[in-house]
This record gives sequence, structure tokens and C-alpha cells, in this order.
Amino acid sequence: MFNGLFKMVFDELKAIRATALIAESNISCIKLVKHVGFVKEGVMRKAYDNDENMHIYSFLANEYHEHKWYRS
Repeated sequence: MFNGLFKMVFDELKAIRATALIAESNISCIKLVKHVGFVKEGVMRKAYDNDENMHIYSFLANEYHEHKWYRS
């Protein structure tokens, strides 16, 4: 599943990075992106509803191509 999605993003669209902006309260989404291989880059303070913080995660093309579940 993840391989197909990121194959499109990185191999077909030739993107350099995928970025996820996730509300601090969305714990399940944070766990998912970490599981996939995203890396936390920082926090945008008071950037979402009710002044909630947003967490910034990224997944780079080279990280995708080196990931254990990568299939060319």
C-alpha cells in the first residue's frame, strides 16, 4: 500500500519530499507517519483550530528508495 503511493509521488511525479502537517491532538496520524518513515522537522505553534500546535513531518525521496519496504 505505502509503496504504491510513494512510488507515484517520488518516481512518477519526481517529488523530492512529502510533507505532513498534523494537529498535535491527532496521535493516531502521528503514529502512522512515524511508522511509514516520516521524520519530525518541527512544530508550528498555534497554527490550527483553537490555537492547537501543528507538527511538521517529512519523508524524502532518498529515504523512500532506501526504506525496507521499497520495491522498484
